[in-house]
Order: sequence, then structure tokens, then C-alpha cells
Amino acid sequence: MADSRDVVDLIEKDHREIERLFELLRTDPGQRDLAVTEVMALLVAHSRAEEAEVYPVARDEAGETEEVAHSQEEHAEAEAFLTARAEHLGERPGEATRADLAQQARNLGVDGTGSMSKEELREEVRPD
Repeated sequence: MADSRDVVDLIEKDHREIERLFELLRTDPGQRDLAVTEVMALLVAHSRAEEAEVYPVARDEAGETEEVAHSQEEHAEAEAFLTARAEHLGERPGEATRADLAQQARNLGVDGTGSMSKEELREEVRPD
């Protein structure tokens, strides 16, 4: 497993980049196709990394079973939303999806760490 500081920092960096891309989706219809592609790739890779590296520790060692389940649901919802948007954008890009994207971007907060602080997560993920 990677150094716990690196894992947590990478997760947080991914979260900020996903937030930036959702903001781009919301504010710049001209960049929507590219932003959907980028956020899809990042979100899928990010979700898989959290599922492999963080969730087992959070669930098994920190007892965050409900938070892990919630985060997995959030990831699945975000992936389904983006897949639907990618399909929709091919048919009718532009203003028709702007309000929907804005609302979904506000609603989809992928946090993946539950109630654990950054320091607690680092401590739990740190290899022995």
C-alpha cells in the first residue's frame, strides 16, 4: 500500500478536481463534452482507488461501515449521472441540461471519508 499521507492527499486532490470539473460543467456549456469525459475518467479511477485502498480500512479497522456504504452509493450515483449526461450531450447539448447539471453538481458531494478527520484517516491507512 502507498504511504498513507500520499493516499489521503491524492484522494483530496481528486475531490477538488472533480469539484472543479463539475463547476466547469455548470458554467461553460462549450466545454461540457470535454469536462464530462474528464470527470468520468477521474471519477471511475478515483472510486476504484478508494474501494481498494481506503474503504477496507475504514470499514474493517475504523468501523465506518455505514459511511463506506454511503460513499459507494455516492460514487455509483455520480457515475450513473455522468453516463446519462454523456449520452444526453450527444443528442442535445447546450442550455437544455444546464439547470440539471447545476443542481446535480451541488447535490453530488463525493467525500469518501465519512466522519473521519484527515489525520484519523491517515492514521488508519498508514501501513504497519
